Amino acid sequence: MPSNKADFDQDIRRHYRQQGGQKSPYGQVAYRVITNSGNGHGWYYNGKSEDHQLSATGRSVECLGDNLQKSKTADSDPIQPAKLISAKHGDIVLDAMDGDIILKGDNIIIEANGIRNNNDGDIMLKANKAIAIDASDVKIDASNVRIVAIKDFSIVGKCYGDIVAGFLNVTQASDFGGSTLLGKITSVAKSFGVV
Repeated sequence: MPSNKADFDQDIRRHYRQQGGQKSPYGQVAYRVITNSGNGHGWYYNGKSEDHQLSATGRSVECLGDNLQKSKTADSDPIQPAKLISAKHGDIVLDAMDGDIILKGDNIIIEANGIRNNNDGDIMLKANKAIAIDASDVKIDASNVRIVAIKDFSIVGKCYGDIVAGFLNVTQASDFGGSTLLGKITSVAKSFGVV
């Protein structure tokens, strides 16, 4: 950080200007370039670190990886990044306030590798309307699977269906409370807010 806060640099051109040392809403400017329309990017002092800010009133486009060679032989092919975002600490947020977020690729891998002792390692999907999964093969492999439908649910096997369990209990709502076991099921259902 500059020792004399009154010192600053400024280079004004016809279409843009370069600055350093000025105060700004983002912090004291280390270096920034601003266009006549107010777009630009720069680095701003934030204690011992510097923050990068980019502003564009239109779109921001990156075209990458034209000369990269990606091996496509097996599932264990090494990762060949054309774009890498690595955040050592902190969060990564993608926020499309009035638009969609679209991910496309030959394969999409989402991995939550947080430590369970810290209550990390979760993947949460939330939707105000619907979540649709459309694939030729869907597998769920877990120690526990709970499916709770507040209103209705259907399991349909068009050609064939199987339910296999060491112990299986199917109960109608009208039978709730008919036995100790059903009382436990009712208690679990209440904990999910179903009844």
